[in-house]
Amino acid sequence: MSLVHAGNVRNPCLRLLRLRGYVLRMDCGLYEDDDSTNSFSAHKNGFNFYADNPVELLGLTAFHDHHSPSSDAPYWWMIDGPNIYNDLLDEAIECSFQEFRERSPEKWAQTIRDAVAAANAEASAHERLGISAESLSTLLRESPFTDV
Repeated sequence: MSLVHAGNVRNPCLRLLRLRGYVLRMDCGLYEDDDSTNSFSAHKNGFNFYADNPVELLGLTAFHDHHSPSSDAPYWWMIDGPNIYNDLLDEAIECSFQEFRERSPEKWAQTIRDAVAAANAEASAHERLGISAESLSTLLRESPFTDV
């Protein structure tokens, strides 16, 4: 099963927020401004949450529901632990880089050569490529890069 952020998810998110006791508001911007976008807010126990859509709003209120804070202390919403965002980003970039290899092998190889040639004290070749040093080391041992 899966669930995707789409138009038909907005109202269930808002219903869930109301069921959880949030007072909801929607701002549609200036009446005369055709480019105005909607924004949403949820309010509960003196805490206010603002987002561009109901899915984001539900996500922000999850911090309140998880922590049940009694006061607006700095960073009351934090959850200790590893930097999952950076880990996922690193994995995604590595995956995207491998897909690039499959789609355009020559361009991919040239990109590696360019990164190695441009490497300096400010940024290593693997940093320029956005991949791990271990991945680059493995790639450089492969036959197309023996001349690099």
